[in-house]
Amino acid sequence: MSEGDLFLISFLKVGFASLGLNEQLINNIKRYGITKLTPFQMEVIKEIKENSNVIVDSIEGTGRTISLIIGTLDKIDETKQQQEQEQQERQQTDQQFSFPQILMILPTKELSQTTKVIYSSLGGGENNNNDFKVLSCIGGVKISMDIEILKKGNTQILLGTPGRISDLFSRKRFDTDNIKILVFDELDEILSRGFECQLEDIIKPLNNNNNLQIIVSTSGINELTSNFINTFIKIPKIIKSQQEPYKF
Repeated sequence: MSEGDLFLISFLKVGFASLGLNEQLINNIKRYGITKLTPFQMEVIKEIKENSNVIVDSIEGTGRTISLIIGTLDKIDETKQQQEQEQQERQQTDQQFSFPQILMILPTKELSQTTKVIYSSLGGGENNNNDFKVLSCIGGVKISMDIEILKKGNTQILLGTPGRISDLFSRKRFDTDNIKILVFDELDEILSRGFECQLEDIIKPLNNNNNLQIIVSTSGINELTSNFINTFIKIPKIIKSQQEPYKF
């Protein structure tokens, strides 16, 4: 190992120690090539870890999505004991479900697929072998394929576009009681595309969970986003960045 590698590891441990991130996640961040976080990113991660409802208001390119991924990954329950027990109970009734802990809604197929790759890279165990499954559910892919994967019962992180996720909700193809974090990435873009009804179909059943944490990223808060936030998100912490796009 070179002196440069040793310095980088030392820097990462010092830089991320204040956030309390687990060591495996820090190692994955290093492998991914992230050597530092901005104060803005660190604040986002800190608020996510403290279970706050968070509104991240920043322009694209400030590293906000990486912040959301790191913050939510650190809260995954890797023991999966509860999920495995529930899965066994489901199998006794000849029904199989997944029990995702994180649900993220994104405006486009491309963004969903890209985010899946980042989650998989940062969430992998040793040698980048995932102990959990990341599934991206998008239009243009047969929904039966999503259902078959969900039936395996190991999906911990579920991503997708509003229409496809809303469809899976209506078909009851995964257990929603175990979802502890709901993320709307680029909410302004999602609403501008006319998906308000689908978002309501998703969020209303989950709002019965008093422990649900809701996280939103948006490029500015306009009338559409303001109405949605005021209707569905309780006492959010707003984190705003005016910085220039972040260069990784």
